Amino acid sequence: MCCGERGWWSQDNAHWICKVCGQHTRPSENFTVLDSGEREEFASGAVRDLQKGKGFWYCLPYHPMKRVVILYENGSYKYDLHNWRLGIPKRVFLNSAMNHLMKCIEHEYDGSFTEEDNAAAVVFNMLGYMQMQRDDMENPAKPEQSPDGVRSDNG
Repeated sequence: MCCGERGWWSQDNAHWICKVCGQHTRPSENFTVLDSGEREEFASGAVRDLQKGKGFWYCLPYHPMKRVVILYENGSYKYDLHNWRLGIPKRVFLNSAMNHLMKCIEHEYDGSFTEEDNAAAVVFNMLGYMQMQRDDMENPAKPEQSPDGVRSDNG
């Protein structure tokens, strides 16, 4: 039996791959229906759990987000689908985000051409940075790294 520490969806999106034990599980095997105890009733008579605190995903703009997910897709062909989740240091994500942001700024001022979608790359790198922040909070025992990438625990 899997330890239940879900990692990410498989490439075919049919199951989870546990980030600890590597086992595959189907979504229905380990999920429950959460309930806040508060309901919203609709004119049709249907009821749902309140959405408060779950975020308004529908507010994300479709076309910019599509550019970002296309970048994830293209990156998966060059590297691997979950390569970015393997532990790229936060400083690398930040540096890359700034490089792509500077390319965006250059383009706005001088119209310089670039083959990369630099705006999508800024978002990709900031999302990676934010995920690494979360991973660090979930695993506080992980050795810290100095800005030059050298582990401070002499490891």
